[in-house]
Amino acid sequence: MRPRYHGAAIVAILILIAPSLLARDAEAVYVEGFPELRSAAGRLNDLFFGDPVRGGDSVITGSGDVVELQLANGNSITVSSNSVFSLQDYDDGGETRTGFSNSRGAVTYRFNVLTGRQPRIQSANAVAGVRGTVFTVFAGDDGSSLFLVESGRIAVTAQGEEVEVGEDFAVEVRTGETPGEPFEVLRGAIDFSGWNGGRQEALLANPVAAAEGAYRRMHELVRELNTAVAEYTPLQRELAEARAEATRIFESDGQEAADEFREEVVRPLERSAPRRYLNVRYWALSTMSLRRHVFGRMYSLLKSTYIMEPNHPDWLAYRAVHDQALALFDEAVVPWLVSADI
Repeated sequence: MRPRYHGAAIVAILILIAPSLLARDAEAVYVEGFPELRSAAGRLNDLFFGDPVRGGDSVITGSGDVVELQLANGNSITVSSNSVFSLQDYDDGGETRTGFSNSRGAVTYRFNVLTGRQPRIQSANAVAGVRGTVFTVFAGDDGSSLFLVESGRIAVTAQGEEVEVGEDFAVEVRTGETPGEPFEVLRGAIDFSGWNGGRQEALLANPVAAAEGAYRRMHELVRELNTAVAEYTPLQRELAEARAEATRIFESDGQEAADEFREEVVRPLERSAPRRYLNVRYWALSTMSLRRHVFGRMYSLLKSTYIMEPNHPDWLAYRAVHDQALALFDEAVVPWLVSADI
């Protein structure tokens, strides 16, 4: 068995953003506690020092766990305890890039090197555009997010509205709502457990509002998924038709004519269709994360609260929204998942 390394809490993921230098893999350079790695193939294993973390993988930390991941250019990401952090590849104008997200817990990003296009940073209900160097994303049990900037600036977008957040300021984004007003914070004055405790109290006080907010966010993600599907499926169909035509040309005109057709028509489609499929997978898995880590967490908390009152009006009203969300998920998202995702 490989040894574990224990010590201070820092996570580093190096992100090379320049198109020719894009490196999507990270390496665990420090591990504290007993975190786990869920691979893109669905396997759940212990995460050790030196392990790679690739596109499609998720780092899962429990109480007391911290992971440090690192790439070559010095940028870093710290995954704190009780968090779920994921890397997911997507296509951006013909370039394969990697997005970062945490659907639960706290993740700190330290971007010392920013060249080329910005990385995509997501929580369960918002997206951050990087204009600075150090910021933390808190993802609460009710699907809300808190973005706290230590240096530089970020732009936070939710429900079609954007706000800029500067150094020593934070902004809260409630589930299914637009970003709030940025507010000034003292360094170290906000901790995830205290903020998340408040979000749990809000969930218990008004479970229907939390469920409806998460449901609005699911609709937003499904719209993105449908757009990606609409871009991918015609290419998939064209590719199938082109391959069939190449076979027909081979049978009627011979190998040389078939090879020429494949080079001019089939090969470009074979390059473009998989890239578009990356975006289908990106949005399907983003919605899956919302389903698993937000709706799943809310359901568990509320079920234990109302276990002795199964007919309580708040529980029944929550269940109605929850069931609508599951129906939307089953209809729009499940067809684009594979068994490893579940």
